[in-house]
Amino acid sequence: MHTNRQLDTYVLEYATKPWFWLLGSFIIAFCAANFVGSTRYRRANQKKQSRPLDSKKETGNASSSPSDKAQQQKFTAWLSEHLTTRLRMRLAVVIYLAVLGAQLLEGYWVAITLTRWTVKLVSRWPRSPQTVAYWAYFLPTGLMLLADFAAVAVGTVVVMFELLWISELYSSGVTVPGLNRR
Repeated sequence: MHTNRQLDTYVLEYATKPWFWLLGSFIIAFCAANFVGSTRYRRANQKKQSRPLDSKKETGNASSSPSDKAQQQKFTAWLSEHLTTRLRMRLAVVIYLAVLGAQLLEGYWVAITLTRWTVKLVSRWPRSPQTVAYWAYFLPTGLMLLADFAAVAVGTVVVMFELLWISELYSSGVTVPGLNRR
């Protein structure tokens, strides 16, 4: 039988490790950098497009220019000016894939911690429905289940954004050995 101290260490096993918090902080910083970069890029492009053109010369090949290709991308277009060589493009895809793996690992750790915490809360549920404590446990249990659902939802959204960023990089002409079979 576990004592309370041992059980808390078991429940919060991953949350007590520094790697849990470092990895989580890195993922938050990485996502924030992507959103800030894409927002700044879009604002700069909107300012450029809102200026009147000095000459009204329009060519029919405008859709094939690199800046138009970057405009088709919504979140990784800010990287387009830095991805000038094939090696840099491959490196960007590899970095994004590594961050996706880190996000999945962090999500696993969060899911295990929340599952253990929920099981601990439910295991302490009073047995007799006539006591006040029995009815008082509904609120914390409901909040815990809501937190579990919110963590899964946020994790899913973050992973979906990462997959979107990878697909944008992949569709922008990046060729990765083993992935592109053309």
